[in-house]
Amino acid sequence: EKLKQLGGEFPSDLPPLEEISRTLNEKRAELIQLEREKKLLKEQIIGDIPPLEQCREEYEKLKREHKVRELSVRILETARRNITQKILPRTIDHMWRILPLITNDRYRQVDLDAETFKIRVFDERAGDWKDKNIFSGGTRDQMSLALRLSFALASLPQERGTAPSFLFLDEPLSSFDEQRKEALIRVITEGEIAERFDQIFVISHTPLLNPNLFHYYIFMENGRIKECSEELRPSEQGVFL
Repeated sequence: EKLKQLGGEFPSDLPPLEEISRTLNEKRAELIQLEREKKLLKEQIIGDIPPLEQCREEYEKLKREHKVRELSVRILETARRNITQKILPRTIDHMWRILPLITNDRYRQVDLDAETFKIRVFDERAGDWKDKNIFSGGTRDQMSLALRLSFALASLPQERGTAPSFLFLDEPLSSFDEQRKEALIRVITEGEIAERFDQIFVISHTPLLNPNLFHYYIFMENGRIKECSEELRPSEQGVFL
């Protein structure tokens, strides 16, 4: 009656009072839960933030560490540059001697980039310097092997007896044809490399040429010795000499 006197009336589709009360209570419960979550998040955020003085100390610590790392990088770069400048000329000298032997005198002049150690050789047929990557896979492997051998020789102390007396070559023959294999075997069994190292070990899963080209050889199959040179055969007691 009072609503009508005020010039209004209840909507005809108004839900029951009980339903309105239930919805109101649900919304109040949701609001309380949200307030709790808000409070919890606020406590977590504030609790994870260290005091200002501690932040300043951590900043100074990280700043010092960054400077130390920068200085370390500069020291290492300087050391690398000095080593390269010292070893590079000797490495190139050795390559000028080794590369013709490995390539059967096909390539004789070689140069190395001081920063990247990339190889360039003079191709007499083309009459120009060529990057290593334009050649066949076997030739590229010959050049890379010549670089590794030359670097090993260049980095050894000059006084004999002060350097390692052995050299390991793991799979140096895998991509070589018969002619390249013969050339490599000559290089490591004769001349400067053979003179600088008392022992040279060649590991290969591909059939070698004549095993008698080496002082000693061992053929293994399934982890067991199948054949070896006469000097390495077991004694009567079954002990390898």
